[in-house]
Amino acid sequence: MLFDSSIQKLVADYSTFLSVRRGYSAHTVRAYVREAESFLTFLFRQSDFVAGTSTGNAIDLLKNIDVTDMRSWLAEMSAAGHKRSSLARHCASIKTFSHWMFKNGICDADAALRIQAPRASNELPTVLSHKQVEDFLEYLKARAESGDPFDVRDWAIFEVIYAAGMRISECVGLDRADLLDNGTIRVLGKGNKERMVPIGAPAWAALQRWLEARSRLMGWQDQAVFIGKRGHRIDQRVVRQRLCQLADEAQIPEISPHDLRHCAATHLLDGGSDLRIVQEILGHSSLATTQRYTHVSNDRLRAAFGMAHPRA
Repeated sequence: MLFDSSIQKLVADYSTFLSVRRGYSAHTVRAYVREAESFLTFLFRQSDFVAGTSTGNAIDLLKNIDVTDMRSWLAEMSAAGHKRSSLARHCASIKTFSHWMFKNGICDADAALRIQAPRASNELPTVLSHKQVEDFLEYLKARAESGDPFDVRDWAIFEVIYAAGMRISECVGLDRADLLDNGTIRVLGKGNKERMVPIGAPAWAALQRWLEARSRLMGWQDQAVFIGKRGHRIDQRVVRQRLCQLADEAQIPEISPHDLRHCAATHLLDGGSDLRIVQEILGHSSLATTQRYTHVSNDRLRAAFGMAHPRA
């Protein structure tokens, strides 16, 4: 929807608040702004307001926002097929937007105070077996022998995400200075928290192959480790698309970068790693988050039972 100048300024001010005052990452700011714009579009559509043709200022329509407007927007999101976890994020976002508008005198009340977020689903992401991941990464390694530097890049990206259990935003955000000499990478996680993560020989080898190809291809004018074909930092959307395409080619179940992160955590636990070590690797501030995020496989349960139970 085309917003008038008053709403464009409101959205720009909100974006500045999120990045400067809240210190949110660029990815989070984009998500919160996108959801605020979605809510505003819904609101104006419901009121038949059209920028440039309707009488009155669009800002005036925001004065009397109430909880019914927000619940109706969330209901529309639900009807469109958004999962409960997605709706919970939408709810958190609109609460932030509503509070900001109220504090800045744009609306008369903080309507979102009466909104209760839906409880996120406990459904676990897809987890490939260790062999499936190994076969997939070997497939990418073989593809990298084609001589196409971007095949080498794809191999390195997914080796690194799996080896370090990284979020996709952390991976695409890597700069050259984050690659340390001892096979360790510096990861900038949520809340700008740094952590050092070892990535192992296979991922390090793939990364070195890509750095050589990248240097020959475009030099280092842009310090981003992973770049797209135009020479700039690769977009998360491109990484997701490449993973989907490559998983299909390799004939493994459809997975996302987040699923690879989950695979890394699960395989670490299956290998006997302590939960707190997994917490450090994943960059979780709370152990409870790691406990929800990971699950214990049947094989590990049977092994633990066999080793510990007197009647095994």
